[in-house]
Formats: sequence, structure tokens, C-alpha cells
Amino acid sequence: MNARVILTVLLLAAAAATVAADAQQDFITANQLFAERQYQAAADLYSNILRQGFANSAVHYNLGNAHYRLGRIGESRLHFERAIRLDPGDLDARSNIEIIEKRHLKQSLREENFTSPERVIRKTLSAFQPGLTLAIGIACFLLLNIFFAVRQLFPAALHPAVYWTALIALAVFAATTLAIASGQTLLASSKTYGIVVARDAGVASEPADDAPSRFPAPEAMKVQIERVQDDWIEIILPNNAKGWVHARAVETI
Repeated sequence: MNARVILTVLLLAAAAATVAADAQQDFITANQLFAERQYQAAADLYSNILRQGFANSAVHYNLGNAHYRLGRIGESRLHFERAIRLDPGDLDARSNIEIIEKRHLKQSLREENFTSPERVIRKTLSAFQPGLTLAIGIACFLLLNIFFAVRQLFPAALHPAVYWTALIALAVFAATTLAIASGQTLLASSKTYGIVVARDAGVASEPADDAPSRFPAPEAMKVQIERVQDDWIEIILPNNAKGWVHARAVETI
């Protein structure tokens, strides 16, 4: 590696550190603005942090709160949902989503009506932190191999009962955690969900401007995205009704 390459790497690292520091300062400033009830200014700063690539659950959660105070209920839920995607253990974001559903959606249009075995599995798996679960699984797998190697190299080093107990426990933990992590990955890619962010979104029978609206899709409702065609999205509502809305009316989680 020549001096020019080393200098470039150092400059890029310094630039990244500067941007990270700026994002951290913006986050602190945004929190102060929110505390002073300057919700739009706070929302602008939180959004700017996300545009810089610093997407984490705390930023999405705070942006969701700012949008809610500004009366943008759909945008609010969208960012609470994104916070949960990044941190499934974010109980505050889950609580806020429940509040939004109870206050702004009819019973038949709430997420709980996405009744299917997949939903039960999804809810169960969402209790586990994806990154941590995968890390535990990999660690257990590595320890499993270490125990096996030690047993082969030094047969008398471990009592048979200790060896087999540890081996079985590690195998179970490794299999379980890796299965959970794999299940989370498969579910995340199996279906796409979005949030209605438009104040008045009409669901049409066809993807056309002249198609009559069949029924409204209320703001902040979670929908399954079936397919995209030009500027239209086909959605499935929690009550299993299906139709087309303008792409601008729904944001993917």
C-alpha cells in the first residue's frame, strides 16, 4: 500500500468520523428542539440524520414522535415500524403503534386482523434481536467445535458427563438460535408491508386514474404490498380487502 492510498484511507476515516460527530450533534439538537416543542425543526434534523445514513431505532422513534405531534399519523407509524425493524425489542415503539391503532383505526382495520400462522410466527420471532440471536448462534457453533476438538486432542481433559452435557447444550442452543435468525431473514423477505401515509387514500379496483374508488384506506393503516405497477401499488388490507392506490399514498416499512 503506497503513501497516497494510506493518505486517502486516513482522510476518508477522518471524514467519516466528522460526519458521525455532526450526526450525533444533530441528534442532540433535535432532541432539544423537540423538548422545546419545535416539532417541525426537530423532524427536519432527524430526517437529515437518516439521509446521512445514520439509521437507527432511536432516530426513527424520535422522528415518529415528532410526526405524531405534527398530526402526521401515517408518517409517525411508519417510523415506529422502522424502529422495530432495527430493534425488535423496542417496546416503546410497539406501545406507540398500539396507541395509534386504537385512536385512529377501526377494529377491523388493525394489524391484529392479519390472522395467519405466519403472523403468529412473525410475532414470536420479533421478540428476539436479530443481530444478537445470530451472534449467539455463531458463538455456540464455534464453542461446539472447540469442545469437539479438545475431546479429540485431549481425551482425558474432560469428564465424559461434562463433555456430553456441554456438547448437547451447545448443539441445542446453536440450532435454535440459528433457526430463529434464519426464520427472521426468511420472513423479512417473504412479504412486504407498508403504511398508508396519505390523509385520504382511495382504493381502486384497477391501477388507473379514472378507476372509481371502492373504499378508503385510512391514514396509518398497515397494509401488505402485493405488487407494484408503474405509479400504483396493489395492497391487501388487514380485513383482506384488496385494491390499488397511488404509490405516493403508501410508504414501504
